[in-house]
Amino acid sequence: MERKIVERILVRRWKPSDFADTAELNEAAEKHIGMLPESGSWSKDMLGIQEKFIDSGGDFMLGHIDNELVVMGGYTCQKTFAEIKRMRVTPDLQGKGIGRWFLTLLERDIKEKNIEQIVVSTTSEQQGALRLYEGSNYLEVGRRIEDRDHEKGIEIVTFNKNLSSANPT
Repeated sequence: MERKIVERILVRRWKPSDFADTAELNEAAEKHIGMLPESGSWSKDMLGIQEKFIDSGGDFMLGHIDNELVVMGGYTCQKTFAEIKRMRVTPDLQGKGIGRWFLTLLERDIKEKNIEQIVVSTTSEQQGALRLYEGSNYLEVGRRIEDRDHEKGIEIVTFNKNLSSANPT
């Protein structure tokens, strides 16, 4: 990891005035891997970050370098697990360890809420995300084909991680 980059990132909680920046980073990251722009029901979590993430007892965090959003992600809380969603790193900084570092921050926050089970899903197209979760002690637990409002036949890969039995991150 390029430690100097991570040391420059200022992390804070999402606020409503961040909507445009988060939507822009989400779109840029997905476009970078060739995904079609989202629409319909699939995009609802991005339209309701406060309600979906923060009001559920979870959180949505942003990382900035010099006021530029470079990493984001959040999690929702259920009774027995947390689900990490919308982890994105700006395409220019992908592959530099920022995603792994940010994932560790989210895991730490989840563990502080006494939740020990994490679920995360990604598409099979997102090779960097697959490597990130596999390399962070997540276990693949399933694959399914899903039709979304904006795209048909997407393969979804789901991972689980038990924080109580995982190696320290």
